[in-house]
Formats: sequence, C-alpha cells, structure tokens
Amino acid sequence: MTGNMGKESVLVALVNLDKPLHDLEEDVSQLKWDDERSTVALSQDNVRSVLDRYLLGSLTSEEVEQWANLLEGREDIAAERSVRDMIHQLANPLLEGELSHAVARSLLAKLQ
Repeated sequence: MTGNMGKESVLVALVNLDKPLHDLEEDVSQLKWDDERSTVALSQDNVRSVLDRYLLGSLTSEEVEQWANLLEGREDIAAERSVRDMIHQLANPLLEGELSHAVARSLLAKLQ
C-alpha cells in the first residue's frame, strides 16, 4: 500500500466494514498517523449498516467493538459529533455499557 490512494481505500474499507476485521486491523496498522487530513467520512449510514449487521447476527458485539476501536480517535476520518459519540460508546463497553440488541435498537432510533 502506497500513497494517499492506498490510505483512502483502507479507510473506505474500514468505515464500510468491507473486509474481515483481522485484515482491516492489519491494513490500518500500516497507516501513518502524521497525515491528519480527512480523506474519508464516517456517516450515520455506516454506523446504521454495522448495527443492522449486528442485529441480523452477522457481527458479534465484540466485532462491533473492534470496528469502533479501529475508528475511534482517527483524525483522518471525518464524522459528525453524534457519530463520533456513538463510535465512542461502541468502542468502550466497559465505560458505556455492553452492546445488546436493545442498545443497538436504541442507537438506530437516534440515527433516524
């Protein structure tokens, strides 16, 4: 992976959760932190998609947490404050409470 195009494709795959988490984790670990320009946006639709996949059983709460942890604090991914707050909640179950189907439905309602 080289240059901004490689970085952008990794970040797009991350926000969309388009690849297995292990692969994303490896790809993200290769990115430099010194380039803070927002090249990709994390939208409410991205969060909605991941929560829907969790409710359908194709993602576990641990996988949602891992995804959110890969996103949290990345200054090269733009997001609205409400989306960042949701990512923080999903990334920190010990602080914010475990993800459950009820919590996921509540978060989805906030995204409507």
